[in-house]
This record gives sequence, C-alpha cells and structure tokens, in this order.
Amino acid sequence: MDRLPSWNVSTATQLWRAVSEQLAAGVLADGRARVLAAAAARWPYNAVFGSAPARLARLVPSWVDLRSARPLPEQYVPREADLAAVRALLDVDGAGAVGLVGMGGAGKSTIARALIHDEEICRRFTGGAVWVEVNPGADVTAVQGRVLRAFGDARAVVDATDGRERLRDLLSGAHCLVVLDDVWESAVVEAFPRLTGARILVTSRRPGVLHTATLWHPVGHVDPATARDLLASYARWPAADLPPAADTVLAHCGGLPLAVAIAGGLVSGLWWDWDELADLFGGADLPALAVRFPDYPEASLLVAMDTTARLLSTPTAARFRELAVFKGHGPVPVSVIAALWAASAGVETTQARQTLRELANVSFIQINPRSRAVSVHDLVYDYARSSLTHQALADLHAVVGHVFLDRWGGLDHSLPHLRDTTAFTDLDYYGIAELVSHLLAADRPDLVDDLLATEWLNLAGTVHNTWCTTHEDLDRVSDYLATLRAAWHDAKTRYQVNDPNGLVRQIAYALLTGSLASQAGNIPPSLLARLVEADIWTPNRALTYAQTKPDPEGRANALANLAPHLPDDLLAQALATATAIDHGRARVEALAGLAPHLPDEQRSPVLTQALAAATTIGNVLAQALALALLAPQLTEKQRAEALAPALTAAFREQDSARTDLALEALAPHLPSVLLAEALTIVRAIDDPTRRIENLARLAPYMADERGSSITQALAEGMTIDHPGGRARVFLALAPHVTDGKQRGVVLGQALTAIADVGSSHLRAMLLADLAPYLPDSLLAQANAVADALDGRLDLMLAHAALAARRPDRQRGPAMADALTAAAALERWFDRDEVLRVLIPHLPDDLLDQALVVATTVDSPRSRVLALVKLAQHLDDNLLAQMLTTATAIDDPGDKATALAELAPCIADDERALVLDQALAAALAVHHPRDRAAALAALAPHLPERRLAPHLTEALTAVATLDNSDGQAWAFSVLIPHLVEEQRGPVITAALSAVATSDHFWLQADVLRRLALYLPDSLLGQALSVAVGIDDPGCAAVALAGLVVRLPVDQRETAMAQAMAVDANRDYLNRRTKVLTTLAPHLTDRLLDQALAVAATIDDPGDRAVALAGLAPCLPDDQRGTVITQALEAAASHRRSDVVDILPSILSSVSDRALGAATATWLFRVQNWWP
Repeated sequence: MDRLPSWNVSTATQLWRAVSEQLAAGVLADGRARVLAAAAARWPYNAVFGSAPARLARLVPSWVDLRSARPLPEQYVPREADLAAVRALLDVDGAGAVGLVGMGGAGKSTIARALIHDEEICRRFTGGAVWVEVNPGADVTAVQGRVLRAFGDARAVVDATDGRERLRDLLSGAHCLVVLDDVWESAVVEAFPRLTGARILVTSRRPGVLHTATLWHPVGHVDPATARDLLASYARWPAADLPPAADTVLAHCGGLPLAVAIAGGLVSGLWWDWDELADLFGGADLPALAVRFPDYPEASLLVAMDTTARLLSTPTAARFRELAVFKGHGPVPVSVIAALWAASAGVETTQARQTLRELANVSFIQINPRSRAVSVHDLVYDYARSSLTHQALADLHAVVGHVFLDRWGGLDHSLPHLRDTTAFTDLDYYGIAELVSHLLAADRPDLVDDLLATEWLNLAGTVHNTWCTTHEDLDRVSDYLATLRAAWHDAKTRYQVNDPNGLVRQIAYALLTGSLASQAGNIPPSLLARLVEADIWTPNRALTYAQTKPDPEGRANALANLAPHLPDDLLAQALATATAIDHGRARVEALAGLAPHLPDEQRSPVLTQALAAATTIGNVLAQALALALLAPQLTEKQRAEALAPALTAAFREQDSARTDLALEALAPHLPSVLLAEALTIVRAIDDPTRRIENLARLAPYMADERGSSITQALAEGMTIDHPGGRARVFLALAPHVTDGKQRGVVLGQALTAIADVGSSHLRAMLLADLAPYLPDSLLAQANAVADALDGRLDLMLAHAALAARRPDRQRGPAMADALTAAAALERWFDRDEVLRVLIPHLPDDLLDQALVVATTVDSPRSRVLALVKLAQHLDDNLLAQMLTTATAIDDPGDKATALAELAPCIADDERALVLDQALAAALAVHHPRDRAAALAALAPHLPERRLAPHLTEALTAVATLDNSDGQAWAFSVLIPHLVEEQRGPVITAALSAVATSDHFWLQADVLRRLALYLPDSLLGQALSVAVGIDDPGCAAVALAGLVVRLPVDQRETAMAQAMAVDANRDYLNRRTKVLTTLAPHLTDRLLDQALAVAATIDDPGDRAVALAGLAPCLPDDQRGTVITQALEAAASHRRSDVVDILPSILSSVSDRALGAATATWLFRVQNWWP
C-alpha cells in the first residue's frame, strides 16, 4: 500500500480491525477483494481465504439401497400422467422443492416410490437420494439430521438455522434428491435451502406446507381407466372382463387409489361376488363414519375400509384392530404379529399366517415376500386404532411387552434365555429393538426400569447388566444407547418438571449412559484395533465404541486406528463421524487416517477438506501435528504450500517448547528448500541445548548431507550438560544411524544419559521411548535403570516397555504381570498410559485381560468415596456395607474422609467409635498439608474440646513447611474450624503467603476459602491480591469468593464482572468455579446471565457442575430443566461427572425417596461397570 498507516496495535485482532477501517475508508481501490486475493494466494488451502473447497466430504447415498428399502407394491399400476408431470418438475437444473399434494390414500407415496425406481430420475441425480418419513409433529432438526447424515455430516444439529446452513454448505453443487414423505408442517420444508440441482420432493396432504412460489402437482382421484386397471390388479381379475357391478364399486370408491385397492382385495381375498360387493358399498353408514373420522374429507376410503372390516370374520376383525399397536414401528416381522395374536387370543401360528394372508388379500396390509415383514398404510392404522380406547391400546402394548419378557424367561428370573443369542430369530431381534418403546406406550416405565436393572451373576462372581450385555453380544451397543435415550425422553416428558419420580429415572439413565461413555473413553484406540485384528470384537462393535468416545481427540485416534479394518459400509459411517468432529486437529487426524482406505472418488475431497481444516488451526503446535499427519498423502505442491507458512509460524511462536515440538513434527515432511531455511534458523538459536536438539531433529532428513549432519549432531550432542537434552538428541538420531555398531554406541550413550536424568517420570518416559531400539546387549543395563525409578507408575511404564524385549518364553508372563500391576493403578489415565506402551506388543491371548483393565471405570477407592458422598441417602444395608469398606481403607486420609462422611448417619451408639477411628486415621496422615485436610473434614463432627489440641498441632506442623503454597492452602482449610483467638494470626499468615505465590489457581482458591473469615481490616489487602492475579480467570474466581464481603451496592457489578471472564482462557474450571461460588448470591437477573455463561462452557463435565451448582438457586419452573441439562452434559462425558453433581441435585430437591433410589442406582452401576 502506498499510504501505509502507523500501526499502533499489539494483537492480530487489533491489526486487522485497523486494516478493515482503512479499507472501508477507501485508501485502496477494490481493497477488500485485493487483500483477500493476496491472502488466498499465500494460503490457498485456508478455508477463510482459499479457493479450495472447505465443505465436508459429501457422501453419495445408494440408489440401490433406497430402492430395496422402498419397493413398489406387487399390484402396482403406473400413473403415467402423474409420473411425467412430476418428472418434468424435477429438473436437475432447477432448485428447491417440488410438491406431491393430495388427500390421504391418494397414492402420493406410491408415486414418489415410482419416481425413485425411475431410471431417468436416477440418471439425473447422480449425487444420490435419501427418503425421510416425516409424519405429524416432526422434530425439524431431526429431519435435517437424517439428511445430513445420509450425505456425510453426522454432527448434531443445534437448531434449524444451523441445520439449514450446513445443508447449504454440504449439498451446494450436488445433483441429489431428497424425499420428504408425509409432511404436515411448513417449518420442515423451510428448513431446507433452495439449491440448484438439489431437489426436495415433498409429499403432503396440505398445500400450505409449501411456499407459495413452489411448484406442486396435485394427486387425487385417478381417471376411470386407471381406476379400472387398479381394481383389476388388486382383484386379480382381467380388466377387460370386469362385470358391470365393478363399475358400481368404482363409483363408490370415487377413484381414490387406496379405496380401489381395498375394494379389489375383497374380491381376490374374500371371494365376494361383484354384485354383493356393490350392494355392501351402497349400504355403508356414512353419517356414522363421519362421526368417527370428522376431519377426513374423502368418504370413499372410509366406505372401503369400513365395508372391508365388516366383511371380515369376527376373529379376523379383532386381530386386524390389534395391529394398531405396531404403528410407528416400521415393517413388523410376521413372527412378531403371530406372537401377539397367540398371547391375546390363543391363535396358533398357522392360523395367524392365514389371517395375515386374508388381510393382505383385502389390501389392509402388505407382506414383503423376501423379508416376511408386514407394512400397513397409516390411514389403515388409524382406522384400526379408531375402535380402541387409549387403555385398550396401552393394554395391547403391554401384551407385546410381556410376549418378549415371558419368552426370555421373565424379569423375576433375570431373563435367562437372553444368554444364548445364537438361537435368536426375527422375533427376538424385534424385541431387542422395540421392547422398551412398547413398554413405555403401555404406560409401564416401571417395567422399563426393571429391565434396565436386570443383572446376571456369573460363575466368577462378577455381576453383569443383562440388557447391556445382550446388546454387546449382538453387536448392538448403539441400539442399547438408543434405548436409554428413549427411556430418558419418556422420563422428561411423562412427569411434571420437578417430579422426583421423573428425576430419579433421569439420574438412573445418566449413570447408565455415563458408565458406557467412561468405558469407551478408557479403551485405548490401539486396543480397539488389536481386538478387531484378533477377531475378539467385530469391526461394528469397535466402531461403536470409537464413536462413543467422549473426547474428540480419542474419537479421532480411534477412527484412524480402526480404518484399515473397516469394510466399506462401516468406512462410510466412520467418515460421517470424522466429519462431525468439531475439534480442528482431531478432525484432521481422523480424516487423514481414513483417507487411504476410501474409494478413489472420495479420497481427494476428504484430503482437501482435511487440509482446509489444518490450515485454519490457530495453535502453532496443533497445526504442525495436523499437517504432519496429512503430509505423506499430499502432492508435492500441496505439501510445500501448506508447510511453508506452518514452518514460519513455528519459528515466530514465542513459546520455544512449542516451536521445538512443531519442528519435530514437520521435519520429516519438509521439502529441501524449507529444510535449508529451517537449518539456517536453527543454527542461529542462542541456547546451545535447544540448538543442538533441533539440529538433531533436522539432520536425518538432510538428503545430501545426511551422514555428515547426523555425525555432527551426535558430536555436538555430547557437549550438552543437561542429561535429558543429551538423551533426546541420541534418541532422535539413533534410529537413523545405518551402521549397526555405531547405532549400539549411540543407544548406549542415550541409556547412560537417561540414567542421569533427575526426574523419575521423565526418566521412565525416555526409557520407554528407547526400549524398542535397544540391542540385547543393553537390556540388562536398561532394566537396572528401570529398577532405580522412584514412582510406582514410573516403574510400571519402564518395565512395560522393556517387557516386549524379553526372550519369547518370558515375554508373555512379563506382560501379564504388567497388566495385573496396571489394573491396580488408582487413576484411569495412569492405567491408560501403561496400556498404550503394552498394547502394540501384547500377544492375542492377553488382549481380553487388557480389555478388562481398560474398561475399569473407577478404582475401588473412587467407588467407595463416591457412595459415601451420598451417605445420608443410603439405606441401612448399604450404609453397613460402606462402613465396613471404609474401615478397611488403607490410605489414612481417604479412610478419615470416608468415615467422616458416614459418621452423621450412623446410629448414636456406634457413632463415637466411628469418629475415634476417623480421628486416628486423620492423625496418621504423614504430610502436614494432607493431615490438615483430613482434620478439616472431620472437624464438624467432633466436639471442640476434643479437636482443639489436634488443630493446634496441625497448625504448628503446617508452619514448618518450606513450601509457602502448601502453607497457604493448609491454613485456608483449617481456618473455619479454629477458635476466634487463633484465627486472626493464621489468616494473616495465609494471606501473606498467597500474595507472593506464582500459582494463580492456588491464589484464587485460597482467597475464596478465606473470604468469610477475613476481618474488615484485611479485606482491602485480599481484594488487592485478587485483582493482581495475572490470570483473568483465576482473578475472577478470587473475586467471586470475595464478593459476599463487598458492600451490598457493589456486589451486583462485581458479580457481573466475575462472570465475564475470558472464555478463551477457560481451563482449570475457571468459569465453573466462578458460577458455583456466586450461585447463592446471584439476583434473578444475574441468574439468567449465569445460565447463559454456563451454556458456553465447552467441557461437558465442567458445564454439568456449573449447571448443577446453579440449580438449587433457581425458581421451580427452571430448576428441573437445568438439572436435566446438567445430567445430559455429565452423562455424555464420564460417569464420575454424573457422580460429582449428584449432591447438588439432591440438595435442590427435598425428597428422601429420591436420595435412596439414587444411591441404589449408583451402587448398581458400580457393580455392573466397576
């Protein structure tokens, strides 16, 4: 620019704001377009600037699959004029919706089916087709989601606007057909954008659902010739030979196709004479039918259905009415209907099949000869249902439910016949899919809960959840989750919003869902792949668990690991899941992992999409890691264009550690020109350790100077003083040393350096990285280094890595021992760390043991501490169990905490003994800081005279700590329990210690704890410390804690300020802690603001805690909804997140039975998924 302004800015946002102001002022002709063009040239694959398409990879739904799922009726008679008219409207160069509008029974859906079987339509819409049954009262976002998933976007639809824009992005440029069948509301059609080539075929009884400018074809009575052909087809009678009485029948049918079909069926199915049939149609009681169906305008269909029903034998008519129970359940297997009739009327199977044939012959039903499944038109369903009361229909649903419960051995006996899934028939498969919905329709949610709580005790003494285990055995875990969602939806809608009966069901379903989310999250992605390789799990089951992983990075890694093992249909599902990931680097990892295994026509768009996503990642390291995953699949030109700006950004990054890791990721993929640039910059780094480490990262890829570069880097590596840096250099170079003898020397140097590293955990991690390259001659030395490690986890990591290097006969037992040791680790992420080292080397016969370790949800300690938090809600039996378990806890701090929680609930004559045990455990805690916490937990339950001397001793011990942070925190937990004369000096000491701390979160936490006890004279100092915290989020937490001490007229402003914490810096639960701290003090206006802030918290567990913390402060009409939101967020992440919010939820709903039921459900899920 000729007139470069003086940029007085400090951030990129401020710079571009200034640029936009200059462009808006016209300082550069056509400035905006020129800037965007320059940016696009510089970053061609950036979705913001670049010309490369950034849309998701679009799938092509199969025409073959659609036609198979929507066959034409056996007696189909073409309606050529209607087909030609709609075919003309569905011009591929046109845009938007086309309507098929007419009354029920006019044949709209049949015409739509004929169109998807039309070869011309198939040739036009090469982008595929999808059919969605909409039905009255449809959820618009669910309809949009069905279409988006069919074309490859499986992300949840937030709202109709979100869905519409995503449909626009995804289908723009596609020649595709979407059939929306049986639309009742205009909002459904309006939810789809008008795009050239992407046509929407809408069938509806109401023209008003379409925009006034939309072209539509009326579907009504057929012409006399077509009516005769249709009657003849269904009567199985030559059209030319139809008798005169047939004309009378046709006149009564009025040319309505469904009425004609039913009338024809009376001749072919019941062998009625044409003259008799004409007389019957003429004698129909139209006034009575009008009363039963007041909103249906076409009497001819009512006459046809009613006449047919009256001609059926009494038993057949009764069986026909019972079919109403299957409306909304799709095609129903013949065996299911036969089972219903056997239960309701003692009908034998042979007779049931004969009855179905009779009903098919009169066109009340259609039987698919291949699948042996029955379909019924919705108007026929409605007719059948019209003669049933609500209670009669509910009773029928109950009969269906008991068909399956009895078939499987009864709930009282835990459904024993479900154990052998190999003997299942279509009847059982239908029951697995539909039982819960039938029980809910029967108004028996109690039976649903009994079903979900049924359990099996195995010979090994373990307890398994029957319903979940059955679904796992059938490879239908996703169906089990759908069952839970249906039951949860019922619980939300069946009761008043704050009804404890509905809430306990929601809590149960949250615990069940959260347990599976925890299991899925705990299974390392590499283990999923190994389970499939070893034929222990099917690809479908492994993919379900991959899709259920709560964190996007784990989900992406699992998809990438599974990709080589997935058949084409599951690859399509995996791709849809990958494109739905809303985390940039994770989505790139998933797409990059899937791309090599996709069909040729999909691979290039997927890679383009992944590259666009990678170039928009703002974090330098995350972008480098993403591009490193993609680089091997890119063209040379793409690689150069994408990596050049990433390399520049890496060297501009202020955090040197991120720069180094980014360079390590990019180095193997840099073209020679960029390698030379990187080498020049690296050689100019001042810090010698960093310079040498980065030279080691680059040396193996210097094509012309590779050998000399590696030799030079090795020599310089020997000069590094820090053993960790020296080890990293040798580790980076050793695999690239070609001479075996020299490689052994380098590896020995690496091992020696690792032995000198001060940090035990770093020593373990480096040793684990080195283990695969060690020659046998160094294994004894490596084991000695491993034995010298300090921490339990560190020992396990190192020995797990070295176990793979044992001789063949020792390797299996060593790995089995490593798995046993890993199972004893307290935290799931520690177990995960050990498993990731072991899994690549495990023999197949140990994979089952690895799976047990991986799917352990909680440690025994965590399970006990979770239950004792609900101590006041435990029944006597559970309370006794927990007391026995708590008394046996080894860790004195945990033991003291558990006994302190249980003590108030223990009978008076036993409480003193429990408190004695708790106090003894607290005093046995070794570290003064932890001992202070244990005493603080116990303090509310002990008399002051008994506690005082121990608190004094604790204060003295804390005062001797060298760590001022530890002092400040320990003082803050003791202060609430000190007598007044002790409290002042301790508060002063804590405040002084925290003021000089470098740990922002600790500063915030201590100030929050001190707030209520600060004397007025120290309040100003505390506020000064809070304002001075160099982290906006932590400063907000501190302010939230202190706000209660501010003058009343200042509190609201301070609370609003605290809630406005920068969302971009939200880690360590900052906003969650702000909201839960402020909750009791918020005004009505600020409560609304707090709910809005809580909704923006990305982490589901943190969001759940925030919502649950606000719930007790909300008015009755809001509380139940917010509790539901909290439970849904927690359940999507981990079971522990559900457990964490239960005390808040129970405190907001005063109902003793609710607490007891909650504790019972928690105990159950802990047994099923320990």
